[in-house]
Amino acid sequence: MHTSDAPDLTHKVVVGEGGGWHEASRYQIWSRAYDRGHPDLTMVEIRPEGLIAIPGRARLFHVVPAGIPHHIKHLYGFYRISESDTMFIRIENEDSIAYTLIVGMHAPQYKNDAYAWFCPNCGAELERVNFQTKRYGMTAFWDGATERARAFNAADSMRTCKACAHVHPPAYGFDERGDTPEEAAARGAW
Repeated sequence: MHTSDAPDLTHKVVVGEGGGWHEASRYQIWSRAYDRGHPDLTMVEIRPEGLIAIPGRARLFHVVPAGIPHHIKHLYGFYRISESDTMFIRIENEDSIAYTLIVGMHAPQYKNDAYAWFCPNCGAELERVNFQTKRYGMTAFWDGATERARAFNAADSMRTCKACAHVHPPAYGFDERGDTPEEAAARGAW
């Protein structure tokens, strides 16, 4: 592992169909290229002024500050709340679009991430589950996303908003390869 303050020039990020998390110095990096027919992955944040969808430009570098609930449409079906900044990169190529997420694991205050769901009708928080990412790792957080999404889907009491009675659409995990038909349909919709 690279530990000095000098830049780590030896790490190569693998961009491919399978995607996956890689460690580079004190950062966790996920990258994947999708063909042009795949639905665009759109970053959505919950800010005090409401939902903000980050426009999908040909070249995009966007930082989500720590503590801001964020969701990437068609990638994971929950809002992630992190104690670390997250960088979202989108690059259009001739026949594909490459996406990268970068999470800094080195900040002393960074210990946890959370899976969270908010009512799409009124914005009320429906459910939040904290995860000790610093202890168990970023891969474990994302590997646990499917299990958390399925627990959310199975509990009508979690999915039904107590403020307005709206029922949240089904959730889905991070890796579409294990989706049930219901999760695949949800991934395509939101």
